Amino acid sequence: MKLEEPPNATINPESKDEIIAGLVQVLEKLAYWTGCVDLANPACKVRHGWFGWLNARDWFEMVGMHSRHHLRQKAKLDEKLAEAGIS
Repeated sequence: MKLEEPPNATINPESKDEIIAGLVQVLEKLAYWTGCVDLANPACKVRHGWFGWLNARDWFEMVGMHSRHHLRQKAKLDEKLAEAGIS
């Protein structure tokens, strides 16, 4: 799927430490928003380019879905590397 590139698109990290720091930030933000998302009015929605109109709970749950998608991708890549004798 190809969505429009947002104006604030992220740039690929340059190191493993940068990736880890970014993941730590994501976990901190998730911890914060876990306590806030249920306070949001479920009738208030924002359009997602692929999934349509989502409320705060929907957007929050998309983080987990997106993360699982990337973990499945990583598992497939790890499997292919192992098959090729690269680890």
